[in-house]
Amino acid sequence: ISQGTSYYQMVTYVRRVADILQHDPNVDSFMINVGGGGGGGVTSSRLSVQLLPRAQRTLTAQQIIQQLRPKVSRFPGFNVFLTLPAAIQIGGRQSSSSYTISVQALDTKDLYTWAPRLEAEIAGLPEVQDVVSDMEMKTPRVNLVIDRDKAATMRLNASQIESSLYDGFGPVWASTIYGAQAQYKVLLELDPKYQANADSLEKIGFKSASGALVPLQAVVDRKSVV
Repeated sequence: ISQGTSYYQMVTYVRRVADILQHDPNVDSFMINVGGGGGGGVTSSRLSVQLLPRAQRTLTAQQIIQQLRPKVSRFPGFNVFLTLPAAIQIGGRQSSSSYTISVQALDTKDLYTWAPRLEAEIAGLPEVQDVVSDMEMKTPRVNLVIDRDKAATMRLNASQIESSLYDGFGPVWASTIYGAQAQYKVLLELDPKYQANADSLEKIGFKSASGALVPLQAVVDRKSVV
């Protein structure tokens, strides 16, 4: 998926692939992990597919992958990489490919320059397919610099500010509702329409030790979107 794609757009993309898997007669079940899975950074998702037992299907797992490949590769906006898990997994790092190459450099600029070139050269080999890189250089981010002196005058510290921001933009399970036969987790977060816009940070406030509501602008020295 393109760098900078929102979580909610990723969900839309993954549902398209899930619909194909759901109607495939060789697939028994599958599980989806959206965002950060599969070794592809934050703009990636992972689908773990469980096939029917071998006695109940005529195709091997590799043949099923080749059959699914053109079906899941016809959507614009994102790429789907199909891999067959190894019988013995060596290393703890998950990846969207069967084989991985780690590139290191003393200078980050050199890494940003040569890693894409290496990816392009490998992708040009006729023996290789589904080449992907997990290096993200263009994903937008918001940098906040906290003015600790201003925050201290309002009896706030950096940990309290960070915690409040995470409550709004991160997954926080606030409590659990216990029913007669089931449990229901209560998720605390901002409305999704506010999470997608950096300007929504201006709506965040912090409760000081005195009980006063402190706006974000009062404790942030500067904000930049890159």
